[in-house]
Amino acid sequence: MDTSRFNQAEQAQINAMVEQKQVTDFMNMFTGVVDRCFKECANDFTTKAVTGREAACVQRCADRFLKHAELVSNKFAELSQTVIFAWGHLKDFVNWKRHGKLQNCVI
Repeated sequence: MDTSRFNQAEQAQINAMVEQKQVTDFMNMFTGVVDRCFKECANDFTTKAVTGREAACVQRCADRFLKHAELVSNKFAELSQTVIFAWGHLKDFVNWKRHGKLQNCVI
């Protein structure tokens, strides 16, 4: 992610927000996988051991979930770039309105 057009404090703030979002997304994904796959696959409670059928079901369930998460993650990364691009142009517009000139404008 190119944040070079922002000052150091803004870059740190953007990086902190991205990191927090990534941690939150990971925890939500992990909790979702555990909950969904347990409900879908764990149905024999007569033994403490996981059956081969349950293990295979959990593997398929987790694979599906992770493929979906990868698609969502890629879309989020794409949208993040758009937001950063738009934010930079908004800053340029505000500078133009305040000072009557554009600084570091890329069109």
